[in-house]
Amino acid sequence: MNLKVVHIYLLFFSILLGGCAKSSLEKIPDYTLGIHSDANVQMEFLEKYIAAHPGKDEAYYKLAKLYLENGDADKAYMNITKAYDLNKKEKKYYYLLSKCYYEKHLYQDALEYFLKINPDLVQPNKYVELAADIYFKLNDYKKSLEYLQKTALETPNNPYVYSKMGYIHAFAGDTVQAIQNYNLALSLDSSFVDAYLSMAEIRNAQNEFKEGRQLLRQALKHDTTSSKLYFELANIHKKFDHKDSNIYYLKKTIQYDSSHIPALTQLSNLYYQDKKYEQAERYLVLLNKKLPFDKNIAFKTGVVLALLKKDSLARILLQKIDSSDLNFNFAQYYLKKIDEQTFVRHQSDTITVVKKSVEITKPVKIKRDTTGREKKRVEHKVIEKRDTLKKNVAKPDSVLKNPDPGNDTPKTKTKKKFLKLPFSKKDTTIKN
Repeated sequence: MNLKVVHIYLLFFSILLGGCAKSSLEKIPDYTLGIHSDANVQMEFLEKYIAAHPGKDEAYYKLAKLYLENGDADKAYMNITKAYDLNKKEKKYYYLLSKCYYEKHLYQDALEYFLKINPDLVQPNKYVELAADIYFKLNDYKKSLEYLQKTALETPNNPYVYSKMGYIHAFAGDTVQAIQNYNLALSLDSSFVDAYLSMAEIRNAQNEFKEGRQLLRQALKHDTTSSKLYFELANIHKKFDHKDSNIYYLKKTIQYDSSHIPALTQLSNLYYQDKKYEQAERYLVLLNKKLPFDKNIAFKTGVVLALLKKDSLARILLQKIDSSDLNFNFAQYYLKKIDEQTFVRHQSDTITVVKKSVEITKPVKIKRDTTGREKKRVEHKVIEKRDTLKKNVAKPDSVLKNPDPGNDTPKTKTKKKFLKLPFSKKDTTIKN
């Protein structure tokens, strides 16, 4: 009887512990995601959680959602397909599958899963946006507008719908209808930046740059961190040939979007044309990080580094240009120039080393000739010479018989006051 009771208690506790563990594991993702606002921390946690519990489709779904929000469509697709394979009955996975296919430019597959979506499980704006985008990419403008018009009737105060309709009309060439829809969007929400931006693009395409600039400035009052607005302003000032303003807005674009490839390219080209190679190098290095396999950017960076005499880095980049590339001959030319520069620089370095060695030896010689003992010896002999000349003035024969006793000393200039002889410079005979 006691054994049966023990078995019952053990079974009860095992079920209780198993249930607690299961419920805690299911709550861990939500609990952790709520605490950490950093997406990288959330993704790292979910990856560890999936490694420990590979059968949890909800974890794959949440990880796919995070990857998609951070612009990594490939990893998002990989995780959402695993979630769908684990649980094909879950209808909320269809939207994410359709969105991933759309981001991967597989529009027909995106449409297939979009038609399976339950609209009640998706936010209205996101559902309409995806529908309009898919049909738009499939060149079915009519169907795209139908979705948007239907949504506009259901939610007439939604500025996004009118802005999207304006975009499709503009792409189809109906700019009048497009501007009407954009104005409707702005009448519902005066801070709707996309409408300002889209109308500015239409004005710029019609060469109405002043009107486009005015619209962009109005948009900046509502959003001062939009890289799109700054880039459009940079392009307008480029049309006006305002180089300083163009550079200013390009830098503002990169300030809020460091991976903006067109802005980085334009800035590097502008500084290269102005022969400001150090500034050009800065933006070309950023481009190389973003596009490491682009040979054209590698060639430009190599040329700038060669002009800045950074030979080793320039050689690495220029050697990447193979014979099939259009810039191959130019790359070989700059590589030859680099070799010549290094050779000339090496020769100049050896010359400077020799000069330095000569400069070092010269003062040593001077010091040897002008030591204290040598000076005293020279002064002593000069005094002896002066005394002998004074003595020999009274005995003129001795002057002729006894030559200067200081022949072994260095020649020194003696002042005339010590050598006052009784004969003139012209007359060399001795006066009695």
